Amino acid sequence: MRKWLHIVLLTQLFGRSADSVLVQMRQKFTASFDDRFLDDGVVSFPIDDLLSGHPVAEETILELLTLQKDDGYSFSVLALLYPNLEYRYNDFHKDHLHPSSAFDESLGVEWRRYNSIVNLQLLDSRENESKQDKPLDQWVAERCADQNRRDFLDRHLIPDMDLSREHTKDFLDTRETLLKDRLYALLNVGLK
Repeated sequence: MRKWLHIVLLTQLFGRSADSVLVQMRQKFTASFDDRFLDDGVVSFPIDDLLSGHPVAEETILELLTLQKDDGYSFSVLALLYPNLEYRYNDFHKDHLHPSSAFDESLGVEWRRYNSIVNLQLLDSRENESKQDKPLDQWVAERCADQNRRDFLDRHLIPDMDLSREHTKDFLDTRETLLKDRLYALLNVGLK
């Protein structure tokens, strides 16, 4: 349900003729009512059925990737990208992968891109406080000393490449493609 809510917020699904969208969703939700509910409660939430027929265009996804750290929708984008966070404590930080303190125009990147979803991740507060302003390559090396690098990079949606500051532009280009593909699959759930 949380995923559905973030998708609905990001796509502003109810902003477009909300009455007809709600009627269609209600029909889809109730159509297989008996298949999803048992005596002890809900078995599944029909996200595929509810969102089918509401495709999200690639242009919209690219716009979402330009959202800035303090934009009201940036949390929803990051929450979709990081679905395995523990929501019980609700203490998340939107964190720059390449730290904001390291930004310099000589990197060949504008601040708006550096401060966008492409360079952000969602971390719980303890992990972010331990990261501080460490360069991305140093943080990854320290964190991967005790765990599998590939698993760590996958969990944080970090491309496996040279993560040093000098390669920030290449990193942002590569990560943008990775996030675009991931968001396309997430936002177009239920489409055949």
